[in-house]
Amino acid sequence: FYLVEPFEQKDVMGCIYESFPSIARPERETVRKVSSELSILVAEDNEINIRVAQTIFGGLGYKIDIARNGNEAVDMVKLKNYDIVFMDLLMPEKDGIQATVALRGLGYQMPVVAMTATAGNKSRQKAISSGMNDYVVKPVRPDAIRNLLIKWFA
Repeated sequence: FYLVEPFEQKDVMGCIYESFPSIARPERETVRKVSSELSILVAEDNEINIRVAQTIFGGLGYKIDIARNGNEAVDMVKLKNYDIVFMDLLMPEKDGIQATVALRGLGYQMPVVAMTATAGNKSRQKAISSGMNDYVVKPVRPDAIRNLLIKWFA
């Protein structure tokens, strides 16, 4: 069997059951599926990272909107109802921490995920205490994004 990403759990399980007919199928399998209609904002100022994000999310079947700094991210959230925001911590004008504090101050409750090259515990704690809900370290892998989307929306 050949599986082409993105694939779903049922595809893998179907291959396994067909290849190994002696494996007993459980009464009920849990399949975690995320809506393909999520509205996603990525706040990122680096052009290479923007292209990487577009490739990763595109490969998962999502079109994303891009904000190039924290001020732009806050303005875009005011104009559109985003399901989730992926926020770089270090951006010009207003960084990810300041932008998240501003969003929470305006009453927005969507999940905000820090995306940063800093893997330190201090940075993670600062992001979470500012109102961010999760933290992912760059370089971001597609499975990390998929797992975050499953965590928040499945």
